[in-house]
Amino acid sequence: MKTLVAAIAAVSFCAVLFAQEEEKNPFDQLREAVTKKDADAVKKLEPQAHKFAQDLLKAPKPTDPEEAKTWASNQDAAKTNDTYTEYALASTMEQPGIDPAKAVELGSMLLAQNPKSQYIDEVFANAYLVALGKTGNKAKQMEGMAEIVKGHPDNIAANIALLEGGRGSLANAEHLIAAAKKPRPESIPEAEWDKLKNEALANGYYYAGFINGQKQNWRDCDTNLRAAEKMLSGDRLEAAYFTLGICDFQFGKLTLDKTKMEAGQQFMQKAASMKGPYQGQAYQQAAAMKQALGR
Repeated sequence: MKTLVAAIAAVSFCAVLFAQEEEKNPFDQLREAVTKKDADAVKKLEPQAHKFAQDLLKAPKPTDPEEAKTWASNQDAAKTNDTYTEYALASTMEQPGIDPAKAVELGSMLLAQNPKSQYIDEVFANAYLVALGKTGNKAKQMEGMAEIVKGHPDNIAANIALLEGGRGSLANAEHLIAAAKKPRPESIPEAEWDKLKNEALANGYYYAGFINGQKQNWRDCDTNLRAAEKMLSGDRLEAAYFTLGICDFQFGKLTLDKTKMEAGQQFMQKAASMKGPYQGQAYQQAAAMKQALGR
């Protein structure tokens, strides 16, 4: 995840600025807190380090050539160290065993500071979701995932959480499909990415089909649920068959395509043959479809 960590940690921030100070600069203090995995210290020191970097970045460029060189060097160092403050929040929040309330605080700080941070990735989203869940606030979970998606529309963990939590939309499902088709991020191992990609595709196609069915977009419902079918099992597969039955039968009626109507009836029959929450309703629907086709 953190490919820049070594480079960032190695930076000695503008020693000239602190040559006459006895105290350590705020970035060295923050690095020590991160190394010690001290969440309380990170929470206290990170805003100070971030403000210090921002103040330096606002400094006007001097007209003197030599001073301008020092200013440029300080600007580069300030940018690098400000990026480190984001890493400090994310890495501390993600550490195993951290108190959930503290993890939520650190995650929220990063989202507020830079919602497009490079450190708001799949690991961050999962850790933040879990921490929010452990604090017992489902609404906050959904709000947190929505904030992540604002800055990172293709975040797989956040989009899945929103869809499964009933707060997602067709856009979230489409983002999942698009994310799965992108190149593997360097920070994610190949085996882990394959698993994550398949999860994104299964959820993306399933929810895209289901939501399109609710919107009576029969063709898109059919296309997406057929793509999801081979990746589903259990109640989800039964739900997909039930929805496909409705979509295909209605699409066939609309286009006067008896073959499509028959496909819908067959999907509904599959749903009726499975022991799940849709079985009784699917049995009735399949019988009604068969009768309609007979007429």
